[in-house]
Amino acid sequence: MGPDGGIFLYFSQHPPSAFLQSFGNLLNHLGLGDWLGFFCVLLILYGYFLGKSKHWKAGSVGLLTISLAGIVAQILKHIFGRARPQMNLGEFHFIGLNFAKNGFDSFPSGHATATFAMAAFFSSYYPGGRFFFYGLALAISLIGRVMLRNHFLSDVVAGAILGSLLGFFFAKKFWEMKLVTIADVVRVRYSERAARV
Repeated sequence: MGPDGGIFLYFSQHPPSAFLQSFGNLLNHLGLGDWLGFFCVLLILYGYFLGKSKHWKAGSVGLLTISLAGIVAQILKHIFGRARPQMNLGEFHFIGLNFAKNGFDSFPSGHATATFAMAAFFSSYYPGGRFFFYGLALAISLIGRVMLRNHFLSDVVAGAILGSLLGFFFAKKFWEMKLVTIADVVRVRYSERAARV
């Protein structure tokens, strides 16, 4: 038995308390793509209505980052076809390429991929929130996914690495693209007209 199996066996024999179970379920909900996307939409609206393009742009690219991270994770899940821990088939049970909803979609963890993509991207844009973003991603991955036996540890480690790479990639592209909002265009044109008067 490898490390994955040993950790799963430990939490099977020593299940978390009712509090940790409830907390883990809450974290699992927060780690869903819907909630992560909702956060980005709120950031977009906040920036738009307050005229703060920094937040509008960050929310827009953040939404793109999380969406693509989720897509990549889903593709890899169905390429590897790893059995979920609860199936009790062992940590080395892979069936390969499959597209059925049959539980063989454990590797990598979609929650870990999405939350670490979000953490890496937003930490690059909001450095002051780095500990919060990574702390939340780590809690979702370890408590919600591993401790509650939804994933093997290697699933979330792979997801964390994949998500972080995607987040850093989009953060780099974000700065290179110098995204321009509609508000920016209007402001420039207004300034040009005012200069001609």
